[in-house]
Amino acid sequence: VVLDTQADQYFDAQAAWLDKTLAASTAKWTIVTMHHPMFELVPRNAPGLVDTGPARRALFLPIFARHGVDIALQGHDHTYARGATYAAQGPSTATLVDVETVFVTSSSGQKMYPIAAQLWDPFAAQGAVLRRAAENTPFFQVISIDGDTLRYEARTATGLLYDAFRIDKSDRGPNRVTELPTDFDAERRFENTGPYEDGRFDRVPVLP
Repeated sequence: VVLDTQADQYFDAQAAWLDKTLAASTAKWTIVTMHHPMFELVPRNAPGLVDTGPARRALFLPIFARHGVDIALQGHDHTYARGATYAAQGPSTATLVDVETVFVTSSSGQKMYPIAAQLWDPFAAQGAVLRRAAENTPFFQVISIDGDTLRYEARTATGLLYDAFRIDKSDRGPNRVTELPTDFDAERRFENTGPYEDGRFDRVPVLP
């Protein structure tokens, strides 16, 4: 299912359509794609721009939960974030956790933004918990589905595995998510990655 989050003036109509469409769906897996993330990871304080995040969360999150959206694929933030809304137990240390929806925000281009210091803390009331984040790194995703299992990989432009997890589908309750091994121990940030200048990763800054 694709939502047009640029058309915020039609959020009400899209929400009604989404609710009806998902209610009628018999698909085993439900994947939503949209440009703007449900939970932002960069500051939203640009003067003169309307923050449409509260409206997205108010209208779409209840529909996601009601119809069991499995994963949402998003962009816009020019950074990487992966987390979920949790149905019950605290997710802080468990390997296997019950989730409502997994939310992934990624970027494949050269323009990169810094992550907000508060991360996903402002969205705790919605049950959102951030699991993995990155700055200054373009990614591509590999998603495979085999029956009741979805496997997700986020790889760097050079093919290294940065983030990976498995969703096991449950028809009787929340899905189960398992964190999988990756090629990185530490999360990537501006301070521990290569030089960045004017959107270019292959340009070394000229020092005075």
